[in-house]
Amino acid sequence: MNAHAEKFIMTVPEVAEYLRIAEKTVLRLVHAGTIPATKVGNQWRFFKSVIDEWMFANMGSRTPAVPLDEKRPIHELLDPDYVLLDIAPGKKERVLEQLIAPLVNNGIIHSGSPMLKKLMFRESISSTGVGNGVAFPHVRNPKDNPAGAPPVVAGICREGTDFDSLDARPVNLFFLLCSDKDSIHLNVMSRLSYLLMFEEFRDALMKSESPGQFIEVMWERETME
Repeated sequence: MNAHAEKFIMTVPEVAEYLRIAEKTVLRLVHAGTIPATKVGNQWRFFKSVIDEWMFANMGSRTPAVPLDEKRPIHELLDPDYVLLDIAPGKKERVLEQLIAPLVNNGIIHSGSPMLKKLMFRESISSTGVGNGVAFPHVRNPKDNPAGAPPVVAGICREGTDFDSLDARPVNLFFLLCSDKDSIHLNVMSRLSYLLMFEEFRDALMKSESPGQFIEVMWERETME
């Protein structure tokens, strides 16, 4: 983990201040499984981008996020048909079109245009490039994702591409979040945020020569936990 990653990791007091609630309330939400958090040693840690998504899920007309009760390992959520090893660099629209393509090719959606518009709307709010060469594109409201879609479409852009990331670095690893359930959406984002903090893991994913190897690398890392 590097200094940049640490800027986007929050402690219990920092989350309490950010959300303007008591620390005891934060801990109560954590223990209830309502707010996404990761335990590092004996301390709870939170990823700012995930906390922002959690707030989105609890604001406005959306139904409040349900407890994170579907914590399947990421490698179990990946399907070889939805792991892309050759994302071509280009403008955001072009990159997102490539990530959407497997959903069209596998009959999940008839056309990629509506989903592309929703993804670009989310990008207009703030970039989903979270730093360290990683991006988590997703629609504003998970319930707008197509039913039957896989939870994740993964992609590697070996050359790297500009995605307006928070640290201004090119993005190499994309994880398009497609679940229509808030609980799965937040759990996947939280879990991936933690795993992808580690440079050696990102490098191992980048070296994958097949979708199966990509999933195997994910499995190996998760079984270390």
